[in-house]
Amino acid sequence: MTDYGDFAREPDPRELTVLDSMIERLASTSDVAERERLALVDIPDEMFLQLGLRERVTPSGLRVVIEESVEITVKAEKRPALHAWLREHGYLEELSALRCQSVTQNKQARGGAEAAVLKPLARRLLEAGAAIDLDLMGVSRLRKARLSRVSADLARADGLKSDCSPE
Repeated sequence: MTDYGDFAREPDPRELTVLDSMIERLASTSDVAERERLALVDIPDEMFLQLGLRERVTPSGLRVVIEESVEITVKAEKRPALHAWLREHGYLEELSALRCQSVTQNKQARGGAEAAVLKPLARRLLEAGAAIDLDLMGVSRLRKARLSRVSADLARADGLKSDCSPE
C-alpha cells in the first residue's frame, strides 16, 4: 500500500493555520458527530495525506498524533473463499497457529475470533509488502487523530516542533 507521507512537502504556514484551527475545534466541540468527523476524516486527511505530518503541537499546547490501525471485517459469505485463498497462498498453517495462540490467550476482537486471528496475519503481510486480497480479507486502514494537551512550558520549549516538517 502506498504511504502518502512518502510524498510529503514542506507545509505552507496557511495550511498549518487551517490544521491548527481544526485541532482546536476537535478539542473544544462537544458535538459527537463533529468530533468523529474531525478525528477520523478531516484532521488525518489534512495532516497525513495532504501535509505528510504524523504529529503536531499547536501554539496553544495541543498535541495531535495520527495513529494507524488495520481493521478486519470478514463477511460470513466470504469466509469459504478466504480460506481457499489462504490455503492456495500457503497461509492456512500460519492462520491455524495464530488461532491456537488466540484461543490460548482467550482473545476476542471486534468481529469475533476470526478477526482476532486474521488481523495479525493481515498486518504482517501488509508490512512485508505481500500481495493480499484486501476485499476478500475485509482489510481497511484506519487513521485517527489522538489529541492530548502538553504542559505550557513544554509547548513553549517545543515551539519549533509546532512547525515541524514532514517525517
